[in-house]
Amino acid sequence: TQIIERGVVELAPYFASRLMELVDHPIVGQVRVKGLFAGVELVRDKSSRERLAPASAAAVFCRDTAITQGLMVRQTGDAMIMAPPFVTERSELDFLIDQLAIALDKTAQHYGVTAIPV
Repeated sequence: TQIIERGVVELAPYFASRLMELVDHPIVGQVRVKGLFAGVELVRDKSSRERLAPASAAAVFCRDTAITQGLMVRQTGDAMIMAPPFVTERSELDFLIDQLAIALDKTAQHYGVTAIPV
C-alpha cells in the first residue's frame, strides 16, 4: 500500500510535469496522463491532428526506436503508451522522458518534420 501511495502522491505529478515538456515537440499532438499511465499522440500537424504516417507506421517506428534506446514502451494506434512501475525512481522517469524525446526527434527526422507549422 505504501508503494502505491508513494507512486500516486510523489511520482505521478512529477511524471506528468516531465511529460508535459513534450507538448511543444513538433510531432506531439497531445499528452494524456493519469497517475503513472500516459499516452503521447503523434501527429504531422498539431492544428489539424493529421496523422504523421498511414496505418500507425510512425508510432511503430517511434516505439522501435525507443526500444533500441532501452525503453519499454508500446504503441497503440498513433500513440506511444508508457506505464512505469510504482517502484520506479525519479531518475528512471527522467531517463524514460529523455529517451522518449530522443525517439520523438528521430521519428520527426525520419518523417521529414523539422519544426512546428505556423
